[in-house]
Amino acid sequence: NTDAACPDSAAAVIWALGEYPHAVADAPYLVESLADRWKEQPPAVRAQLLPAAVKLLLARPPEAAPAAGKVLAAAAADRTSVELRDTAGAYYRLLEKSTELARAVVVGGEQATPVAAFVEDESLALQDRLLDEFRGDPF
Repeated sequence: NTDAACPDSAAAVIWALGEYPHAVADAPYLVESLADRWKEQPPAVRAQLLPAAVKLLLARPPEAAPAAGKVLAAAAADRTSVELRDTAGAYYRLLEKSTELARAVVVGGEQATPVAAFVEDESLALQDRLLDEFRGDPF
C-alpha cells in the first residue's frame, strides 16, 4: 500500500525492487499488487513501477511476467502521462524484439566497477589538484 503522503518514499522502494530484483523474494508480487491499483498510485509511484516491472521481468521472468504485463498495459493506457505511454511502448517493442536487447538497454551491459580507492587515501598533491579543478583553477 503506497501512502499518498509519501509518494517519493514509495517510489524509492519500488526503484530499489527494480535495481535489486533478487533482494526481496516477493518483489514481483508487490509490484503486481501495486499494478492492480494503478489508477490510485501517485505519478511518482507510477513512474517507478514501469521500469521496476521490466527489470524484474528481465531478472525473474516466470514470476514477474504477470506483474510486468499488468504494468505495461496500465502504463500504455494511462491518459495522465504521455511519457509513461511512450515509455511503455518502447519497453514493449524492445521486449518483443529481443529479451537480450532489452536487457542490454534497460539493465545495461556492464556492472558498475567497485570503488578501489578514495581520494582521501591518495596523495595530498592529487587532493590539491582536484580541489583546484573543482574551484575552477586549472593550474
